[in-house]
Amino acid sequence: MQKAVFTNILDVTTSMTGIQALLADPRRLHEWVPDIQSVTAVAAQFQVTRGAGALNKHEVITVTNSGTMITYHSRQGWLEYDLVFTLRQVTAGVQIQEDLYLLDENNLPLSLLAPIAKYAFNVNLERLAQIVA
Repeated sequence: MQKAVFTNILDVTTSMTGIQALLADPRRLHEWVPDIQSVTAVAAQFQVTRGAGALNKHEVITVTNSGTMITYHSRQGWLEYDLVFTLRQVTAGVQIQEDLYLLDENNLPLSLLAPIAKYAFNVNLERLAQIVA
């Protein structure tokens, strides 16, 4: 069962195709998520290694892409989650909505974790916006 943790929304002055291409390719994650040390493609999966302070030091990501909705499915890490990016065309470019869902029940204090994770993911989302703008 999935549990919604947070939502971030950001408007970016860019083309829909530019943001779709960047999000659909996890090999480019290190460009906008600074704690990622490496991303290795293995078949249709991506093995991600992060720095020492990360909750998931190692995880395997698969991507589902339906055009305006791109989902990262993170498995085999300490914390399993789905990160859903929903893209909407707006007057000035593209609105990116980012939703984080945890997959299983865990003993994490979500009331404490959610604001910290929301902030960290939002900082990364802003980095993404700078790259594509």
